[in-house]
Amino acid sequence: MESICTMQNLLRSCLLIGTASLLAFWGISLLLAWWAVRPVARAWDQQRQFAADASHELKTPLKVILTNAELLQDPDRSPAERDRFAGQILAMATRCGGWWKTFWSCPSGQRPVRRHGGTGLEPSGVRGGTAL
Repeated sequence: MESICTMQNLLRSCLLIGTASLLAFWGISLLLAWWAVRPVARAWDQQRQFAADASHELKTPLKVILTNAELLQDPDRSPAERDRFAGQILAMATRCGGWWKTFWSCPSGQRPVRRHGGTGLEPSGVRGGTAL
């Protein structure tokens, strides 16, 4: 009878220790997985934010170009106004081309970042053409 009681206690202890070990290893594996995936999630969020910022920065000049193009087609506009609209279209297109030329000529670690008060596509540490 005593050996059966000892076997039951041993079985109960083994099951308790096994379950606790399994839960501990599961918790540790979750922590390690979270730690390993965190840099990937951060990079994904940064890429998504960059795409949103770039999209926003391109929409404004594009709207200016489209508005000026529509005004340029208006037959009631004077030649001086048409010249002004054409100049604004050219200026915005040149500005956008400059942004992309700057963007693609930078090494990937120095890609332009969005800064409040600037165009949003200046290289890091540069605002308005001057180094900060």
